This record gives sequence, structure tokens and C-alpha cells, in this order.
Amino acid sequence: MRPRGQPVHRRAPRARRRGIASMVALVALAVLGMLATGLAIAVTRDVRAARDALLRTRAAALAEEGLSAAVRAPLPPGDSLAPRGLQRTLVLDNGDARDTVRVWKLGASTYALVSEAVVRYGPRRVRRRLALLATAVARPVDTAAAPAAADSGAADAARMLRPLAARGWAELP
Repeated sequence: MRPRGQPVHRRAPRARRRGIASMVALVALAVLGMLATGLAIAVTRDVRAARDALLRTRAAALAEEGLSAAVRAPLPPGDSLAPRGLQRTLVLDNGDARDTVRVWKLGASTYALVSEAVVRYGPRRVRRRLALLATAVARPVDTAAAPAAADSGAADAARMLRPLAARGWAELP
């Protein structure tokens, strides 16, 4: 028994509270670690998605550039007499990117152009293929620059490709 007037000491609850601070600190560290890991994963995924979108855009632009270069290039003389099939192949090499354009003759004045662009970034590789239908037309001659060529009928021999539609290319798988 305790004497009267002596304060009552309760040691049992204090002993139970002694390990609670380390438990709270451990839980807080675990929560912060999970948040940091989630943030790192989200940022990595966003960076990869942005890089892939950039590669796809570069490949599509390179394929369009290849089609444009093939349309601007003059057809060889006597092309209207050439048989149907693959007429020529243009290759545009730009270090980590390469575009191959194949020009196929379908009829007397109808052509199909297929452009395949491949862009590489480390182990990643993105490919885009575009196709365009075009027709052969007489190449316009600047009469002010070459009056003799316009008079001699040389414009009839020079032909160029013109797309059948304003935005006539289509993306291929």
C-alpha cells in the first residue's frame, strides 16, 4: 500500500509510448519512398512517350520529304515508252534517319510512289510508310529564261509527276 499524500506514478503507459516515434518515422519514410518511386516511374514513362512521338513525327516528315523529292525530280526522257513496274529508287540518308522512295509505273502516265522512312534512336526504331498516286504531265518551261527551248518543243520531252489529289498521300501499315 502506498502512504497517503504520495503521488501515483503510472509507468506502464509511458513505457508503451516509447517505441511509437520510431514507428511513425518508419511509416513516413516508407510513404515518401513510395511517392518518389511513383514520380520517377511517371516521369520516365512521359519522357519515353515524348521521345516516341518525336521519332514518329520525324519519320512522317522524312517520308513526306521523300515523296516531295520524287515528285519534283524530272522523269527520264522516253519514260512514257518504259514498261510497267519499278522505275527508280531514291534514297535519302540523314545519319540516324533513312528514307527510301520507290517509283512504280502503273500505266502510260500513272505512277505510284511509296516512301518508307526509318528513324533510329539507340535501340528504338520507328518506321513510317506513305504512298502517293501521281500522273505524268509536261514540265512547264520558263519562256523568259529559255526562249529557245520553248520554241523548239523541248517541253514535250520533259515530263514531271503531279499528285492526283491535293493531299493525296496515304499512310501504309
